[in-house]
Amino acid sequence: MCTVVYYPTKTKIFIASLRDENINRAEALPPFTYKQNEIKFIAPKDGLAAGSWIGINENGTTIVLLNGGFINHIPKENYSESRGTIVISMLTSNNPIEFWHNKDMDNLAPHTLIFYSNDQLYQLVWDGNEKKKFKLDKNSSYIWSSATLYDRQAAKYRENLFNQWLQTEPIFTKYSLFQFFRETTDHLNGFLIKRDNEISTLSYSFIELQKTKKAIVDYIDLRNNVESKVKIS
Repeated sequence: MCTVVYYPTKTKIFIASLRDENINRAEALPPFTYKQNEIKFIAPKDGLAAGSWIGINENGTTIVLLNGGFINHIPKENYSESRGTIVISMLTSNNPIEFWHNKDMDNLAPHTLIFYSNDQLYQLVWDGNEKKKFKLDKNSSYIWSSATLYDRQAAKYRENLFNQWLQTEPIFTKYSLFQFFRETTDHLNGFLIKRDNEISTLSYSFIELQKTKKAIVDYIDLRNNVESKVKIS
């Protein structure tokens, strides 16, 4: 929910997420196969609010959450709904884009959703005042950084590191990407962060989606050093 990567190939789409969170937050549940509204989906779940920051359904629709819109915002005292709930609601909707357009966001904190479905890629932003939808080039690679933890300078720094790595023409896998993340040792604005013993990168999620809509979700719980894998077809 704080770093998201999208990488396409001729036969597959790779989408990855690093979750930066307060180390005292309740432990998340690893990815599991759920069924809601007659739609199967895979997602890890937040241990506090039961929402999610990344997931994929049986139709190949993939959604990843980033906290914040375009810039860091001043939060309200409380929001009645967790941002992560919209991920699950959209994964289990027959028309997720329409759901997002019609959803009342007043009780949701600003956020960005990376949305891939039916060979189309979108960036959906709620900045606290209005919604904006951007259609992206599905054949390009992207990296996004959460506006709540990384200012524009830090986001550009991370983007440059990612693009420099891609120029080395790596064999793109869950392991090679994670190794790249590990090699950046900047604990403030790198990829596996640890800030003042309060905010740390707690998990790594990696989705491998085939054109046939078969998918594998790999997950590493970095707090407990536990790996898991779930498949959907």
